[in-house]
Amino acid sequence: MKRVRIVVVMQVLAAAFLVLAGLATRAFSEGAGGSAGQVKTEEIADQAKAGETADYLSERVADLSSEGKYKEAIIQAKKLLGVKEKLLGGGHPGVADTLIILARLCETSGKYAEAEAFYKRVLALRESSLGRENPAVVDILNRLAVVYKTMGRYAEAELLYKRVVDIKVLSMGAPDTAVALSNLAGVCKAMKRYAEAEQYYKRALKLQEKISGQESREVAATCDNLAEVYYYAAKYDEAELFYKRSLTIREKAFGKEKGEVARSLNNLAVLYDTAGKKSLAERYYLKSLEIREKFSGSGHPDTALTMNNLAALYFSAGNHAKAEELYRKSLDIREKVLGKDHPDVAQSLNNIAALYAASGRYEEAEEALLRAVKIREKAWGKESPELLSGLSNLAELYFSAGKYGDAEPLCKRVIEIQEKTLGRDHPELARSLYRLAAVYNSEGMFAEGARLSRRADRITKKSRGSM
Repeated sequence: MKRVRIVVVMQVLAAAFLVLAGLATRAFSEGAGGSAGQVKTEEIADQAKAGETADYLSERVADLSSEGKYKEAIIQAKKLLGVKEKLLGGGHPGVADTLIILARLCETSGKYAEAEAFYKRVLALRESSLGRENPAVVDILNRLAVVYKTMGRYAEAELLYKRVVDIKVLSMGAPDTAVALSNLAGVCKAMKRYAEAEQYYKRALKLQEKISGQESREVAATCDNLAEVYYYAAKYDEAELFYKRSLTIREKAFGKEKGEVARSLNNLAVLYDTAGKKSLAERYYLKSLEIREKFSGSGHPDTALTMNNLAALYFSAGNHAKAEELYRKSLDIREKVLGKDHPDVAQSLNNIAALYAASGRYEEAEEALLRAVKIREKAWGKESPELLSGLSNLAELYFSAGKYGDAEPLCKRVIEIQEKTLGRDHPELARSLYRLAAVYNSEGMFAEGARLSRRADRITKKSRGSM
């Protein structure tokens, strides 16, 4: 279940584009110099016209971004890149700035493969011109690591984050080191290495408390992250302690009806829901939803997130009608605001498919799950761990319907992804092996089923012994 969203504020993003566009335009005007006597009149006129085109495209990209029209903004940004490359050459700083604009737009739009390609171009340019430990290089390393993490390429993300930590520990101040440690902790958490994640977050928290005090926004965010680690490790008491500390900080800093407070309420609600405290979870969800509808609007993605979580609560309580109503509202908001191919839309489809399956509406469930898998494949590639929930749910649907031939390749695909991203001895892999063993047994392939069950038993025994 998705619990905490990092939302790109459109106005901030647009402002960043304007700043970068301004830098790029200045770079053009500086780079296009030379004695007027050495440049033909026609060339000067062409450059002036191209400069005007670059200015227009820069403003157009910023306007489209501020309106959330990212698809159109990407088209215009690519035109801008072509103009800059023609004027300045592929290695000019003005080109790097435009590449960053494109990378951020693609990242916001869920086009992570394209974002990766643009960030890698920027990284090569900056390392070549500025050196490998320049702050501008560190910034791109962080951005590229985020893309890798989102795509489920955790090992690559971890390498970049470790490089950033080494640079920041050696050459930068404690605030930057705390951020670097938090980023590294985040990728460890994604890889389900919770003990390592906990230690990195604790180091970051200690630095933040020393620098900015016990009640800063940075401390609240790290408390959230630590709580999430404890939540996934099923240490609910510790998770509650840190979530409540975060909530207290935010209420004191912002008042009791602000977006950041709503986030903390949502997180606590998820915790209480998982811990079986359903009435308390509902109360916190409803309060979070009330705040988000009031301050962000009924059509905001944050509002959709809380609706989705509240729907899951009602679904688990057997209130399918109320759950479906909220799931549909959440899906409609995400499709309208984020686009029909956004990964958050896939999350909504995955959730509503579970409801359809529980209600015996198997064809609708299959349709929703197939669409969710397709969206995630497009966003993250066919080997991303983000596909696991959809593939597993689709396999379960086919297995329940007796379609063992359809379930088998999906189970195998889940196992392949888990082995690559989590390793060959992870407890979640054991669960997938048991599932495939059940499929083989149902197909009469008892020897294969027994072999997989024995392997799953060994992994389970090993993981329990390491606790």
